[in-house]
Amino acid sequence: MITVKMITKTVGIILASGSSSRIGLTDQLKQFYLVNNKMVYEYSLDQFLASNLFDLIYLVVNEQHLEMIKTKHSDNHLIKVIAGSKINRHLSFIHAINDLIACNYDDQTKIVVHDSARPNINQLILSDCLNALDHYQCVSLYRDIASSLIKIDQINQSQDHLDRDQIKMIYTPQATWLKTVKDLVDDQQNHLDLTDFLLKLKGVKAHWIKTKIDCFKITTLADLEHFKLLVNNRKDE
Repeated sequence: MITVKMITKTVGIILASGSSSRIGLTDQLKQFYLVNNKMVYEYSLDQFLASNLFDLIYLVVNEQHLEMIKTKHSDNHLIKVIAGSKINRHLSFIHAINDLIACNYDDQTKIVVHDSARPNINQLILSDCLNALDHYQCVSLYRDIASSLIKIDQINQSQDHLDRDQIKMIYTPQATWLKTVKDLVDDQQNHLDLTDFLLKLKGVKAHWIKTKIDCFKITTLADLEHFKLLVNNRKDE
């Protein structure tokens, strides 16, 4: 009888296969846009690597950039570049999970998933997610909302003012266990994020951590310019 040795690790999954349809950069995807000679996704990758928390880091990219990104990181054994889904971001995450299963990773493997369009992260929040995961099935970051909120109808008429203290912005990174998601890989639906996925399919309620840094998402050109300013300010410090 052959015994298959299982691998227990801490794995990062950086999703960088999006279409950037909302940002308006017709000649470039935002995750590969250069900011001070570094691609946007690399700012997240650098924090994952510098943290020394991960045994393996997946970069999930679109097929058009697959070979280029593989070549770029071919010398780093911690980085594994794979193709993402052409359908949605959630299925790109599932691609990485399927690869972990195929490579015999143990159920106790910790997984941290992150959207590469949120490059303003640091090592502390990665550590916070992993430390909290020891006590929960799923962990996510959140940030308070400072602005007033209203609910409006289809003709832009006010319906209700919402209590902003009860509404939070969901950020990544987020974390879970391989054992929590491995039996859900056949699900083909689109999900907003990891917490939505696990709540709908397993009833798993995430533990929420208030982030100390604004891990905002680059969705518009204004967001991209804001990130450029942050990077340049760090250089000047």
